[in-house]
Amino acid sequence: MAGVFLEAKELRDLIIRYPDLPMVLRVDYEPKDWCWGLHTCCKAVWAELGEVLDCEQPRESTCFYTSRADLTGDLSEQYQEQGLDGWELKLEETIREYEGHWVPCIIVYCEGLEDDDEGDLS
Repeated sequence: MAGVFLEAKELRDLIIRYPDLPMVLRVDYEPKDWCWGLHTCCKAVWAELGEVLDCEQPRESTCFYTSRADLTGDLSEQYQEQGLDGWELKLEETIREYEGHWVPCIIVYCEGLEDDDEGDLS
């Protein structure tokens, strides 16, 4: 468990340096059998200065973008799959529309326990 607290130093430093920036939490694990009486511990926590697309997302509502490259790649794939004529121009237009919605933030990444870890925090 000590590793979690040591890695959180990076987060504390970012909060001190950028106290006015919003924080975005990204968790990579969703338990299969959620027990509402218990909390899930994180194996690792780290943070970085980044940006988030702060508007309605082009994908499902539980997803949000913290990478312009991921947004471009996903939209490109979506437009190609839809068979849009001139999809490259549509992609450029859509990317321009999102340009003003990127907001600087502190991104906190949490890596949760896998189901087979069963409490092993090492």
